[in-house]
Amino acid sequence: MSALDISGLSYVYNKGTPLEKKAVDNINLSISDSEIIGIIGHTGSGKSTFVQMLNSIMRPTSGKVLLYGKDIWKDYKSRKDVYFKVGLVFQYPEKQLFSQTVYEDIAFGPRNQGLSEKDIEGKVYEALRFVNMDKKFLNRSPFELSGGEKRRVAIAGIFAMNPRVLILDEPTSGLDPLSRENIINNVLEYHSKNKGVVIFISHSMEEVAQISDRVVVMEKGKIKMVDTPENIFYDYDNLKSMNLDVPQVTKIISNISNKGYNINKKVVTVESATDEILKLLRKQSG
Repeated sequence: MSALDISGLSYVYNKGTPLEKKAVDNINLSISDSEIIGIIGHTGSGKSTFVQMLNSIMRPTSGKVLLYGKDIWKDYKSRKDVYFKVGLVFQYPEKQLFSQTVYEDIAFGPRNQGLSEKDIEGKVYEALRFVNMDKKFLNRSPFELSGGEKRRVAIAGIFAMNPRVLILDEPTSGLDPLSRENIINNVLEYHSKNKGVVIFISHSMEEVAQISDRVVVMEKGKIKMVDTPENIFYDYDNLKSMNLDVPQVTKIISNISNKGYNINKKVVTVESATDEILKLLRKQSG
């Protein structure tokens, strides 16, 4: 059984008015348990609308979302049950930070799951450790934190609920390189421990290539491509037609190939590029 089975999913804004717009158009997708799915697409392609229908924040105009075989709009007693199983971290952390202290913000989800205060405390400390934040932050207001710290608190609040599906909408947007790297590592550590699904929206082709098992390419509310990062980014001309780019290392390897060297062009990470260049150098040296 798949973790998520999405069929005929569509969403129309302002339906029946002159401002009607179809943001998501008949999406069909199956996601296996423990997969990491990267989603790319230019602004306005429907990415955020799509993922907000996966945890019942937005009700589809048509179509179904099955979570481990159950329709999220029919087979669950409440939307809260779905929120606990499908955690969504918004692009802008201030959208989901609201408590007076960091502790209370992270504790909000576990408390609504009905856990004891002792168990809640354990969840808070564990989530804080996952996002590499010191306990000294727990009594601070989340609104006094830096952008990167707010992002990590928002992620910790979702981690604390142990969702089976973790969705992150541009989690590294606007952050410095070190903060971006920290968040990527936090997500990978969480995935390694929990073995659930991670759905990751990003405009950074490098990040998507680094962590994804499969990449979903969206344009005008539709899924245009679904494949491994290597196959997706190898099809550079198709991506360019959708105003999308490829990782820098993919461009470098492609340039080497265009100069007449026999090198595998399906390269998307620094590690794989290094391996290919070393192989080439060994061949050249005899």
